[in-house]
Amino acid sequence: MLSVWSVFLTRFALLLTLFSIVTLAEGAYNLPWDAPNPLGERFSWGGESVTLPGIKTGPSGVSHRYLAQEIKLGLAARPLDRIAALATLKWQKSYTVGSPDGDDSLGLESAYMSWLGEDGDPNLSLGRYYYEDRRGFLFHQTVDGWHGQWQWQQGDWRWRGRLFSGHQGKWREDLLGAGQSDSRFHFAELQAQKHDRFLSVYAFSRRTEDEDNPTLLGVRSRGQLHQRVDHWLELILARGTSGEQKLRGYGLDVGGIWQWHPSLSFIGGYAYGSGGESGAVDRRFRQTGLHLNNGWIGKGGSKLKYYGELVKPELSNIAISTLGVRWLPSEFASVELLHHHYRQPSPSDRFYGYGLKVAPNGVNGDLGQELDLVIGYRRIKGLKLELNLAHFRPGGAFSGRLKPQNLVYLEFRYRL
Repeated sequence: MLSVWSVFLTRFALLLTLFSIVTLAEGAYNLPWDAPNPLGERFSWGGESVTLPGIKTGPSGVSHRYLAQEIKLGLAARPLDRIAALATLKWQKSYTVGSPDGDDSLGLESAYMSWLGEDGDPNLSLGRYYYEDRRGFLFHQTVDGWHGQWQWQQGDWRWRGRLFSGHQGKWREDLLGAGQSDSRFHFAELQAQKHDRFLSVYAFSRRTEDEDNPTLLGVRSRGQLHQRVDHWLELILARGTSGEQKLRGYGLDVGGIWQWHPSLSFIGGYAYGSGGESGAVDRRFRQTGLHLNNGWIGKGGSKLKYYGELVKPELSNIAISTLGVRWLPSEFASVELLHHHYRQPSPSDRFYGYGLKVAPNGVNGDLGQELDLVIGYRRIKGLKLELNLAHFRPGGAFSGRLKPQNLVYLEFRYRL
């Protein structure tokens, strides 16, 4: 343990020393979101604290209270006109009341140097980069490697190209825990934006030590279709190999939100991940492995787990139908009620539902239903309060081996 801390403190001290000895060039300094507070012309810094107390009903019907805490500190500098650097330290701690053990982690979420374009945005970066797309469907984790993005304007269209190639697990992210198996990722995307509409095509590949090597080819779209209608669309083909099997899966996620009144909107969505195996062919769709499925539904409202706060499924051998309503009682508050129905297209005892600890029977495809209520409040600058309630009622796929489950938690998020 001492050697791990010694290495970490040495590297972090060297990074801070680098920041302190350079002189920033004059001019605009585009600050990253996690270091938004200028310290003169030399540095910027930022911090965030998240506290999550909650109660969850387990498979046997017994309730467990838990507490999770996260603290981040970000430091950024711009030593030269076209050079910038960022480092973000993250500490997490979670434990269940009554249990002697808890999980804790400490490490660098981000640590990279960037070559900046004329607009001040990074064109090429080297190091640990944290990726998070608006819905967390593709990315919500870090990748160590090189990262590039370029933007240009043509008439009413704004174009962006994005590339990265890197590892996860080769260099330890959690200095207090065991290392991860090494996975390598490659990604390329071309995006077009016109007003509030976005359309992009992309290719993504993952290569792992256990020969799980999928390649995803996708088309995605989001934004306003009409003054009162917002939408999202994900279409993905999965190819490659998994062990000795060929991958032949596909995924779909489509939905929209209709603003019936300035304070009242209706939500509808359908997501499908193919499933099934037949000899040498595996038809189960899998997401990137960097995903979290946590984000915003259209504009406004809270950031939430849009496939279910309790079940938290991956889009693999599953069909998810979602209906909901959003109410905005004031400019500082939002209330969202979502109903999800889950079904396996190919009944299987293998299910990637990270909130459930019981496997389905593999005979019946009806997984069950979940009802989520998410209430957000953002009246105080920098502070977000959120109340999440979820109820899951299992279907025939669990053969009575799983009781209805409940989840209640509060989120206190304060950003400096």
